[in-house]
Amino acid sequence: AERSAIPVVIGTVGVNLRASAPFASMHRAGLADAARQRWEDAYAKGAALAQQGNAPAALQRYEEAAAIDGEYADLAFRMAGCRWAMGEFDAARDLYEQARELDALRFRADRRINQIIRRVAARASHGRVRLADVEIALREQSPHGIPGREHFYEHVLFRFSGNYVAARAMFEEVRKVLPDH
Repeated sequence: AERSAIPVVIGTVGVNLRASAPFASMHRAGLADAARQRWEDAYAKGAALAQQGNAPAALQRYEEAAAIDGEYADLAFRMAGCRWAMGEFDAARDLYEQARELDALRFRADRRINQIIRRVAARASHGRVRLADVEIALREQSPHGIPGREHFYEHVLFRFSGNYVAARAMFEEVRKVLPDH
């Protein structure tokens, strides 16, 4: 496309952070059996408290588990849910993103993929490659900047509203490369 002077629009990939739990979680390497049992006890107590609607107490138990092994993706996701329930949305966003990054079965675009897309667009010559930052557009149109069911059916499949946000982000960049006539 560049050799032929054809404009290109590329887009980052938005994902459901808030309503799509990690697909697989793994404990950190070398976790001793005794430590794993303490982790499982704290995690189970946290889950029970969260089920009862006691987010602060659940978060406390989850933090105990994280002190033992903070690499378990589902733990970060559950902690994010507690922070969300407590109205601590910036902390919730950080934890939802951490859960995505720790997911051992990557069906969602992670931070690195979107960084690569942004770098490719930034390095393109002659302004013929435009970036539609769909990830940012979805964040801006989501409650507290954390995409969830309002835009996604599941981990990446858009609802109408998600398609609209993505299409609008793309359209704004396509419009910039269309000829004046």
